[in-house]
Amino acid sequence: MTDTWIQEFMAALDTLRTDDILPHFDEQACFRIGSSLPIVGRPAIRDAMAQLFASMRVVRHACVQVWVTPDSAVLEASVTCARSDGATVAVPSVGILRVQEGQIVDYRWIMDPAPLS
Repeated sequence: MTDTWIQEFMAALDTLRTDDILPHFDEQACFRIGSSLPIVGRPAIRDAMAQLFASMRVVRHACVQVWVTPDSAVLEASVTCARSDGATVAVPSVGILRVQEGQIVDYRWIMDPAPLS
């Protein structure tokens, strides 16, 4: 995993288009938001992201710090979201990614979703 790969992934997240994001995930990837149950497999991840993105008009990830190893990364970011009601909210976020053969096999995203509601 490289800093370039991380930047490309974050740029894909900012598009709010699941079709831009899903190619980064392995077919059997696991995605977990906070303490929620794991979401397993691309179809389930697509559905979860589509539901999340439906409440947002714009999202921007600004890297605060990134720690990278060949098969994993920890991302600290400030995520600015424009909600569907027009309000703009910035919240701190941490993502933990594990990658095999260039695709995410495990992604844990920790962010307090309350300000987005």
